[in-house]
Amino acid sequence: MQAKFAGENFFRYSGEVEDVQNLQLFAWNAAARGNDVHLNANPTAGELLHKEFREKKAELKDTTKVGILAKYGGEKYLQAAPCELRQGQTEDYVEYSRSGQVVKGRERVKNKSKYPEDGNVVTVILIVPSLTP
Repeated sequence: MQAKFAGENFFRYSGEVEDVQNLQLFAWNAAARGNDVHLNANPTAGELLHKEFREKKAELKDTTKVGILAKYGGEKYLQAAPCELRQGQTEDYVEYSRSGQVVKGRERVKNKSKYPEDGNVVTVILIVPSLTP
């Protein structure tokens, strides 16, 4: 049976409630920094200041991004990878037998390491003596 009453908390995060909460948080932080902002006394001024703050923040973010890309480069790395690569899916089909031998397809090439100890890994078992006599 479906509940007919979802509770009052259902409305807490619906509609414009999140915007009002962000505006109130901005007003509190601005007042703590010494700005004359009071959301209840002058809500229009608070909204305008918040809008100006968001615009300056977005502009600063864009300027910083452009500056970093101009200095270090790397625009090609910001483009999203194809969906197949993000999900780890490829067209390579490999079929294995019960013993682990390749039946169909090509086995993946193992990564080569510059460290000789990576070729044969030995498991280390540490035995810790008991502290009780």
